[in-house]
Amino acid sequence: MSVDPSEGILALLAHDDADMVRMAVAGNQGTPIDVLRRLADDAEDEVRASLAANRATPVDVLRFLSNDFSTRVRRALAGYDWEEDGYGD
Repeated sequence: MSVDPSEGILALLAHDDADMVRMAVAGNQGTPIDVLRRLADDAEDEVRASLAANRATPVDVLRFLSNDFSTRVRRALAGYDWEEDGYGD
């Protein structure tokens, strides 16, 4: 049985020193939008890649990540289903 962490806990965990913790926060669909936006500037590409793959990440953040220098982030973004979420042409 899993319990969803509160938004406050996710906001705190977004500042954790461990990359894996921030990566989990970035990939969590329950993470508050303002926290997701902050994680777009994370120094670690695996955190940004997790953010790019998160279906709850706002489209403006996804567009920002499309210019990321890391191929890992751009590959994660390429797997995002824009049309399924209503952003297709």
